[in-house]
Amino acid sequence: MAARLATETPDQLQALAADPRTAADVLRSELPDLHFGTLNHCPWQAEQAECTRHLPEAERGAPLIGACQPTRCRNSAVTAAHAPIWLAEQHDLTERLRDRRLPAARRAALRARLDDIKPITNALTQDL
Repeated sequence: MAARLATETPDQLQALAADPRTAADVLRSELPDLHFGTLNHCPWQAEQAECTRHLPEAERGAPLIGACQPTRCRNSAVTAAHAPIWLAEQHDLTERLRDRRLPAARRAALRARLDDIKPITNALTQDL
């Protein structure tokens, strides 16, 4: 069978699909720093924007989605509709921090992120 695979052309190869849990586990283990984006509403006021703070004033015309920091920006509005995702991230971070094999630097980064999102999750759970 190995010889057959070696002679297959790319149009004959087939991808294997994983169930959602397996896919999430692979992403978490292989790409632990992968972020799919932020989850908030941004009413965009340039003078309050954290994402463009380091840009020259002439270049602050629109939000930089890739630099959005909803836990630190005064433009950020997180609603109850966002709660499930923020709470899931908190749960995921808490679970990952239970791994005793984590390198110290990675543990510190996870703790910093957890500390960063706790004000939002605390506010969201008070409103639920």
